[in-house]
Amino acid sequence: MMEAYDYGLGLLSPGRVVRWLMVLLAPLVLLILVVVIFLLLVMTVFGFPLGGQLGRPPGGVAGQPPNSNFLAQIPASQRPLLQSVAKDNQLPWEVLAAIVRIESNFGQASGNYAGLTEAQWERYAPAVFGGPTGYEPGNHEKSLEVLAALLKAGGARQGDGDGIRRGIGDFKSGDNYFYRVLQVAGRYGFILPGSFEEKLVQLTVAQEGKPYVWGATGPAAFDCSGLTAYIYARLAVALPRNSQAQYFAAEPVSADQVMPGDMFFLEYTYQDPTIRLTHVGIYKGGGIAIHAPQEGETIREEPIDNAFFRQHWYGFARAKRPGMVPPTTGVEEDTGPVGGDWQNFDVRKGEPTSPAIDRWLLTCGSQGVKSPQLAEAPLGETIGQVYLRMGRKYGINPAYAAAFFTKESSCGNFGSNLASHNFGNIRWTPGYPTLDGIWRAYPTWTDGMEDWFRLIKEYYLGQGLVSVDRIVPVYAPAADSNNVELYITQIKQYVSRIMQR
Repeated sequence: MMEAYDYGLGLLSPGRVVRWLMVLLAPLVLLILVVVIFLLLVMTVFGFPLGGQLGRPPGGVAGQPPNSNFLAQIPASQRPLLQSVAKDNQLPWEVLAAIVRIESNFGQASGNYAGLTEAQWERYAPAVFGGPTGYEPGNHEKSLEVLAALLKAGGARQGDGDGIRRGIGDFKSGDNYFYRVLQVAGRYGFILPGSFEEKLVQLTVAQEGKPYVWGATGPAAFDCSGLTAYIYARLAVALPRNSQAQYFAAEPVSADQVMPGDMFFLEYTYQDPTIRLTHVGIYKGGGIAIHAPQEGETIREEPIDNAFFRQHWYGFARAKRPGMVPPTTGVEEDTGPVGGDWQNFDVRKGEPTSPAIDRWLLTCGSQGVKSPQLAEAPLGETIGQVYLRMGRKYGINPAYAAAFFTKESSCGNFGSNLASHNFGNIRWTPGYPTLDGIWRAYPTWTDGMEDWFRLIKEYYLGQGLVSVDRIVPVYAPAADSNNVELYITQIKQYVSRIMQR
């Protein structure tokens, strides 16, 4: 029998081939593991996305940033008068304008132009006019002169933040009113001298012209969230590293509540449509945004309502810090859930607790079914907290969102729109995804819920339809085979039970 020789062919035996491949591939596998571990560490420390670039994605979600031309809200005939009286009395004209806007909407909502009481008029008018004068609250010029005298007597002066606060406090006491004046004056470009907000905006303006570099955190270059984190860190306020984390670490504020120094956020500016909050910047006030846009561009100012921002708008938020200005309401006292009597079923009034929402969705009231939306709660939040956050963003009591969700689909359990996550059975319109050409479709119930909030704010509140009795006949008309009276009764019952939990 011939002896078996491999003549070197044994090198190709299966066992040896495997061993050789292991020897050759081991360094490559090790390298890949090192890279993966490094990326995981970077994601853990910095989070993703980093500062978002303004790359245009395939379609965006339309939003509603505030109008940047706030000065146009002031009647053209009144602005010179406001500025003249302020200059003569060494006061910031924006503060006078804010008070008049709050008190009478420049004389359009009330005959008392500046909100002066008769007692205030009698006290300060004689010094202005050289003797006693009759009470003329509808006279624009005289009202401004008396208001200016009152503010000056309290210590208000141009450039003196503490004095301005005292003067406004003498006119109407309470921090809430003072903050409302600051918020409205901020629309016209005013920032309280010496305040945290003034320092923040000044620091941000000082970065203008520096280049955008993805992942950069300053001081020579920045990406968007690197800029905001750097600015706040200079003022001893720690922010997370990425735009989405910064939003969730802050307090959402509405356009009526926004102040200079607040952050603004855009959504879906990445090519990847699965990443939502992708861009952040600083609101300068006066309708102007400051941000680090994208590679090849520099930090700059632009109107907050430019076309790109409108396409990708998400909202405002205020970084939490000791002594922060609470997000009180600006001009429209009833805009946003600020408490008050919700029992007249004005959707802008009241706010439930987040556990009340969570408990309601666990059983969909008394229907005994658990809402699938509960599984959508983001890390660190309950779905009830998401409801509250959205309610504050849009100025709507979130109990109504839960009530309509209950009425339309038993909290996402029954009906023809379950696959589309159509929270409020909103009919399809061009520009929205759809599964059947009839109803809008969304990736999640929470996305559908936000569209419901947006619809109620922009369409119904925008037309002055603020109560359940006025919204439902339009939302669920009898022409669509709805029992309108029963629908109204059920929504009120659901809201009452949520609010009393």
